[in-house]
Amino acid sequence: ASAMVRRGVMGAIMRPLREQLCDGKAVEGADVAAELASISGSVSGGDRSAAEKANEADLAAATAAGEMLDSDEDKATALVAQLCARGPTDGARLAERLTEARLRGVAALGEFIECFGAALAAGATEVGLALIHGPPAGCGGTDWPGGWPQEAAQQRLATAATAPDGSKTYARRVGLPGNPQLPESLAALCSLLAHRKFCVTFVDRGGVKALLALPKGQLTHNGFNRCLFGLSQVSQAMERLLAPPA
Repeated sequence: ASAMVRRGVMGAIMRPLREQLCDGKAVEGADVAAELASISGSVSGGDRSAAEKANEADLAAATAAGEMLDSDEDKATALVAQLCARGPTDGARLAERLTEARLRGVAALGEFIECFGAALAAGATEVGLALIHGPPAGCGGTDWPGGWPQEAAQQRLATAATAPDGSKTYARRVGLPGNPQLPESLAALCSLLAHRKFCVTFVDRGGVKALLALPKGQLTHNGFNRCLFGLSQVSQAMERLLAPPA
């Protein structure tokens, strides 16, 4: 962790998060994901079934060809080569995967004091507040009033809605840019709350009110309790919370 800190890993993680969540900059790979989603969404249910059958046939052919080779290593290499030739199957989720990885990185490194200066300079306060407040009002051109939807505490939010015929419509649901999930968001916030300066700022800027307003469910119990515990360990933050300055 120390070596990663010296190489500036926290700034490299936090800066893109601030740009996408606070500045509205597109996540790397978002254009590729949108293109793949539009292509997949334009395919009818019958064509999609045919494509899936073709993929299954390719996989069966690769497996059969691999079985004709001598060693297990050669068989595995042949199978991997065939799968790589077919291209990534989750390309439409590239931006989401990148956002999730960055939030996990903040959760893993955010509590280290060596990282906090770089995180703060890169916009940790703004990122933490954006994550806790959730999707803003009217996001995506909808009449959404703002905040995290209740389903975010019960299941992971998807960007693709399923039509009655079983096909994907790829109509974006309410969510933040990059579609961060609430469990990873709370884990990242919890790590930052280990620092007194962040805690105090979080309280002063209404973060606790937003935290208490989060939807409760099986995906949020652990992160919610850990965030409350982190706040309770900073006496100055608790003093401001219980007796706000005039």
